[in-house]
Amino acid sequence: MPRREVPADARAKPPRARWSVHFGCVPGGTCGTNGRKIGRRRRAISEDFARCTAKTAKWLQPRALIATFRALLWLASVSVGPVAAAPPYKGTVFLDPNILTQSDPTALRSLTPRGRGDRMMFDRRVNGWITARAYLFDAQFDDGLDIEIQVNPEFSAAAAVAEASKYAESIGRLPTLLRAGVETVWLHRGRKLFGGGNKNILIHLQMAEEYMRDGFLEEALMHEGVHSSLDPQHRRSPGWRAAQAADGKYISEYALDHPDREDLAESFVPYFAVRHRVDRLPKAMRETILKAIPNRIAYFDSLTRETLAFGVWRTPPPISLRSVRSIRFWEPARAVHVREVEP
Repeated sequence: MPRREVPADARAKPPRARWSVHFGCVPGGTCGTNGRKIGRRRRAISEDFARCTAKTAKWLQPRALIATFRALLWLASVSVGPVAAAPPYKGTVFLDPNILTQSDPTALRSLTPRGRGDRMMFDRRVNGWITARAYLFDAQFDDGLDIEIQVNPEFSAAAAVAEASKYAESIGRLPTLLRAGVETVWLHRGRKLFGGGNKNILIHLQMAEEYMRDGFLEEALMHEGVHSSLDPQHRRSPGWRAAQAADGKYISEYALDHPDREDLAESFVPYFAVRHRVDRLPKAMRETILKAIPNRIAYFDSLTRETLAFGVWRTPPPISLRSVRSIRFWEPARAVHVREVEP
């Protein structure tokens, strides 16, 4: 193979410069030895590298590593605060079926049919608002509170009476404290979750039947009653925030996952149990609750003492609140008309 000839102009070009990218060197610059020649630059680089290696070796000593680890832990604790302990329960609605039962007394005094009327209701089956000509009932309670029960017209007239009566009686088992902010109740078919807030309790009957079968209907209603009656004033109050911080943990995973929205409701059910149904709880459960949320329990204690001045529920527990403002959690985005089923 013939030898490749290099063009004369290429042979005349100077060799391509090789630039170091270490220790901040740049083309045409110096490496901390301003104005020195290349040989001295290389020696300086070697010295810098040796010093860095010595420092690295020093930090790799066991004592230095332990000190560094401790410093990192301290920084983490300062940045994010104490790590909350794992909650003892997944959700408190299903804590114990004996907290409130079907055999407990109810404050329901009367249930009066009020005919039919157009009402806007939230329906989880369409995940939105519906407008329907609902069956209307006026539920009156011994403590002076009234609630309008609105039954979806997908029921017959006879079925509407039966369902309204059944759930008005169950709602009457809640303390006045939790009914004071409830103005309406929506009843629909379907196996969908209950809802609270909006001055309302939302009930889907297939889900309610499962709760009733397992013994947790009143506990679920209690949870939703907190959303309508206590959330507006208390879930973001300074006193509640202080109680959360002082306890340093949550009673349930649901509360931990949604501390602003669910912690108040999740904490009230076990509070009610240890303060007003203590004889129905296993000892271990009672001790777990008292240990987990003592400051929240103290908060509820102060709340119920203050509200006694507004009247006393005629059946236990003796707690009441008659002046609670409410809050809207849903804003109507659209209305869906439900086909009306005549009796």
